[in-house]
Amino acid sequence: MPPDSLNDDIFLGPDDDAPPKRGEKSPSTSRLRPLPGAYVRVPIQWLTRPCREHVFRAEERLFLYVLYRSHWGQHGVKLTNAVAAEIGLSKWTKLRALQKLEQRGWLRAERQTAHSAPTVWPIVLAG
Repeated sequence: MPPDSLNDDIFLGPDDDAPPKRGEKSPSTSRLRPLPGAYVRVPIQWLTRPCREHVFRAEERLFLYVLYRSHWGQHGVKLTNAVAAEIGLSKWTKLRALQKLEQRGWLRAERQTAHSAPTVWPIVLAG
């Protein structure tokens, strides 16, 4: 007897996993692992596309975004005006925020020329 193609998908086969029982979590939805120490997770949308007024000031947004884009300081981020615009900063606000963060010791910037976009690294203290 040929298999009924309409009913093939509704019955479990020998290689199929059983669906989770009520109250059990499915394998695709699991909790995030806790971070060591006291940290707060911030959705990247809060920096790039806030639904309200920005929660963070320009310096804070710039530092958090560079931290995110550099994978916690593993590589530098070319800080172009387009990158700054992703978090709602004009080129002048970007320059002021970068200068403040460098002076306070939060970021390190390397400039090739006076008019080129700097490559920026967050200063992340391990320990």
